[in-house]
Amino acid sequence: MAAGDRGETLLELLVSVAILGLAGVALVGGLTTAVISSDAHRKAATAGATIRDYAETIETSVRVGGYQASCTPGYGAGFAPPAGFTTPRITSVSFWNGSGFPGTCSTSGDLGVQRLTLMVSSVDGRATERMALVVRNPCGTGTVCG
Repeated sequence: MAAGDRGETLLELLVSVAILGLAGVALVGGLTTAVISSDAHRKAATAGATIRDYAETIETSVRVGGYQASCTPGYGAGFAPPAGFTTPRITSVSFWNGSGFPGTCSTSGDLGVQRLTLMVSSVDGRATERMALVVRNPCGTGTVCG
């Protein structure tokens, strides 16, 4: 062995292993964050598409089945959400009174226009989507389809 060939000491090896370990932990942490973020964005996009599909189902139900002057309308019954999501629901209903939508539901003086607030969320709670949908009586305001 030549005089300049000393090798590495145990302390130098421990420091290098510690530095590599910290770099590995940082890499795994970054990867975990990316996976969780990707999952949340995917669920948010799916919730958005689901609530729009539900709104279209309600619009079709109103057009085909008729307008329901009720604080608990049965629009969109039978809509099946994708796996991992709650069944979309109507969380509030208000009727146009000629100047706006009051905050409470009262069918008195119904003019044939109602605002529905829709909501869907993922089962794990990472994504929730809400939408306000305005539907009108297809037979005209103040009339009953017959």
